[in-house]
Amino acid sequence: MPLQIVVKPIFAYSILASILLGFKASRMPNAFHSEQYKIFIELLRKTRVDLGVSQAVLAQKLGFPQAFVSKCETGIRRVDVIELYAWLRALNVEFPEFVATLTEQWEAHLTRTHLPRGASRRR
Repeated sequence: MPLQIVVKPIFAYSILASILLGFKASRMPNAFHSEQYKIFIELLRKTRVDLGVSQAVLAQKLGFPQAFVSKCETGIRRVDVIELYAWLRALNVEFPEFVATLTEQWEAHLTRTHLPRGASRRR
């Protein structure tokens, strides 16, 4: 009886690339809890709160339980771009405006955290 190996599809590519290209498969850096993602979910939450919409009301508009919104806003569950678009439509927020604000916050974060060599954070 031949030996059958079951490989989950997500890892199959890494294994195949390692064999074909001769390098050790490594995991991508964990962007799930990166500072940029934290800024993103904080802006997502702040947008909802500033509009006076509860998690329960937003969840109802999205067709999900309230726990879905909570998990997204706390970073337990990752939000993809399709869900983001639906989320913003439910809040009557323009997608490009949200992305522009997010970009500004990311740029400000990068400016604060990546100072030129020799520069000091002290004022």
